[in-house]
Amino acid sequence: MGGMGGDREPGHEGPLLSFMLNMKDQLGLSLQQVQSLRDLRVAFEKETIQRGAEIRVAEVDLREALAQERVDLARAETLIRKIAGLRAELRLARVRTLEKGKGVLTPGQLEKFREAGHEMTRGGMGSGQMGPGMMGPGGPGGKGGRQGQH
Repeated sequence: MGGMGGDREPGHEGPLLSFMLNMKDQLGLSLQQVQSLRDLRVAFEKETIQRGAEIRVAEVDLREALAQERVDLARAETLIRKIAGLRAELRLARVRTLEKGKGVLTPGQLEKFREAGHEMTRGGMGSGQMGPGMMGPGGPGGKGGRQGQH
């Protein structure tokens, strides 16, 4: 699917929601559940692109502000806080998306999904697709390697 590669913004949940969708037969997802997960994935991808662009623009502004011979500290602080806020909003949106995705599944489906995630972290079912922390207390996703990879 276009735009589902490794060059994405921090926190993109396409891979995890895609994993749920790829397991639709094993999980016994209904057509409505499949559509709901697809809708969540697309909405989050759009939000990620928008927030990511805002972050990059603010980072360019910050870089330029810091390149001045006399740095305007108030402007630098404003930009740094803006970038931090945008990143926080993106992380919160990620958590919300994950919770909504889990909410689409029945308790039984969620358990099967969690079991598959644990199996993958032990090296089964296509090792490397899901790493440690994907199904941990912080919710699926854990920490990515390079910024933008999850």
